[in-house]
Amino acid sequence: MILGDSGFGKSTLLRALVEDMLRQINDTPSDRTLPSLPVILDLRTWNTDDTPFRDWLIDESSRAYPVLAAKDPYTGDRQAVLLMDEGRLLPLLDNLDQLSLGSAAAALSKLPRDPLVIASQNSFYLKATRKWRTIPGAAVLKVERPEARKVFEYLRRAGPADDAGRSLWEPTIALLASSEGHKQFGPLIKTLQIPLFAYLAALTYIDATSNPTQLTKLHRPTTSAVRAHLTDAALDAFAAGQRAPEIVRGRLALLARLAAKNDDRIAWWSLSKEVPRWFHWLVNFLIVGFLAGATTAATSYTSGNPFFLTFIATIVQFGLIVTLLSRFRSKTAPAPQRLHLRVTGRRRQVVGFLAVGALAGISVTLILTGLLGAGPAALIGFSTALTTALTPLVSRKVDVEYVSSPRRSLRFERQLAIFQATAIGLTSGAFVGLRYNFFGGMAGSGIEAGLTQGLIGGIGMFVVTILCSISVLSIWGDWLKFRMFTALSSRLPWRLLPFLEDACGYGILRQAGAFYEFRHRHICDRLLAG
Repeated sequence: MILGDSGFGKSTLLRALVEDMLRQINDTPSDRTLPSLPVILDLRTWNTDDTPFRDWLIDESSRAYPVLAAKDPYTGDRQAVLLMDEGRLLPLLDNLDQLSLGSAAAALSKLPRDPLVIASQNSFYLKATRKWRTIPGAAVLKVERPEARKVFEYLRRAGPADDAGRSLWEPTIALLASSEGHKQFGPLIKTLQIPLFAYLAALTYIDATSNPTQLTKLHRPTTSAVRAHLTDAALDAFAAGQRAPEIVRGRLALLARLAAKNDDRIAWWSLSKEVPRWFHWLVNFLIVGFLAGATTAATSYTSGNPFFLTFIATIVQFGLIVTLLSRFRSKTAPAPQRLHLRVTGRRRQVVGFLAVGALAGISVTLILTGLLGAGPAALIGFSTALTTALTPLVSRKVDVEYVSSPRRSLRFERQLAIFQATAIGLTSGAFVGLRYNFFGGMAGSGIEAGLTQGLIGGIGMFVVTILCSISVLSIWGDWLKFRMFTALSSRLPWRLLPFLEDACGYGILRQAGAFYEFRHRHICDRLLAG
C-alpha cells in the first residue's frame, strides 16, 4: 500500500516505481529469470459487479499497453494472459480513493492474494478498512513531504532550458537554496514541498518564454499568497487549452459553487436544480407541443380539414399538459435509477402496481367515454393502465456509493429512460393508430384516409410520447435540459463530461465514484473567492 495525503505524489511515485522496475528488467542477464512486468491501471475502470479481477486485469492491461494485446504465434493467447499465467504481471492500482467507499470495499474484497501495489489517500483507506475490510499482511509505504533539494531537482528536470542547456529554474533555485533564501522565502519553499504545488509550478513555467523568478517577486510571499499564485497560473494554463479560454475560469467557478452546495461534490443528477422552472416548462411546451401539433395537423390534412387551427390548438393543449405534469415533479433531486427487469421476489410490489394501474385505466376510460366513445376510451384506458403498472416495475434505484464512475451512473439512467419511453411510446402509438383504423378517422374521411390517419397518428404519438416521457419523467431528460440551459447561457460547455474529464486529467478535479470533486480544497476555495 502506498498511502499519503492529497497532492503528495502517490501517482508520481507509482510511475517512478515502474521506471525503476523496467530498468531492472533491462539490466537482467539473459540467463536469469526476468522480474515481473509492472502495469499501472486505474481502478475506476473496474466494474466489480460484473467482471472478475483477472479478466479485468487482462483486458485493461491489453487496452492500456497495446504490446500486451499482441497474440502469441504458438498459443494464440495475448501476451497479458501468458504473463498472468507465469505470475510475471505486477498490477500497480491507482485511484482507489477516487472510488466511493462502497466500490472501494467491493474492490478490496475481490483482490487476489497475488503481489500487487495499491495507491490511496491515507484518510480514505483508513475509512474504508475501518468500515469494511483490511488487506492482511500488506506492507505500507507512507508518502511524506519531500526534501527541498529533491523538489529543486524535480523543477530543474521538468522546466525548460535555455540555449546553453541550462534550466530556466536555475537562478530561482540558487536563490531559494541559499541560507538567505531559506529565511526570506520559507513559505515558498514549504509550499513547493507539497508535490501538488510543485507540479503546478512546473506546469505554470513549462514554456521557454516563462520566468520562474516571478515567484520570488511576490509582494507578500506567504504560504497562502504562493498557493494562490500557483493555482491562478495553473487555472489560466488549463483555460488556454480550452475553447473560449476567456470564460473557462467562470465555468470552473460555477462548478466550485455547485460543489459547495452539495458537500464538495458535483453530482450530475442534482445539477438540474440549478435550471429555472420556467426553462423546464418552456422546453417541455415547445418540444412536445410542437410535435403533437404537427401530428394532428398531418392527420387533419389527409382528411381535407383545415389543419392550421388544429396545429395551434394541439400545441397549446399538449404544451399545457406536459407543463402541468412537470409542475408536480419533486423539487429535490432524486438519485439515478437503472433498468431492472426482475419480477421474482417482488410479488407485493407487482400486485400493488397492477392495482394502481388498473385504477388509473378505469378512471381514464370512464372520463373519456363520453368524449370519444366506448371503444377509443377503452383503448386509451388500457394503455394508461399498462404504462402506469409496468413503468415502476422495470426500475431500481442506483446506490451511488457503489458506482465506479459518473459515466456509468449516467448510462444506467439513460438506458432506463429510453426503455421506459419506448415502452410507453409503443403502447400509446399503437392505440392511437388503432383508434383511427378501427373506430373511424376524422369526420369526412373515408376508409383509405382513415388508415393513413392511423399510420400518421400512431407514429406521431409514438415520437411525442417518447419525448414527453424523457423530458418530463426522467432524470436523464433533466440532465439534457441542464446542459442545454448552461450551454445557451455560456455558463458551461455543451459537452460537459469531456470538459470535466479534461479538468481531472489536468489535476484540477478528481473523480470520486459517481461524483466529481476538486482535487485540492484550496483550488475550490480560490475559485469561490474569485
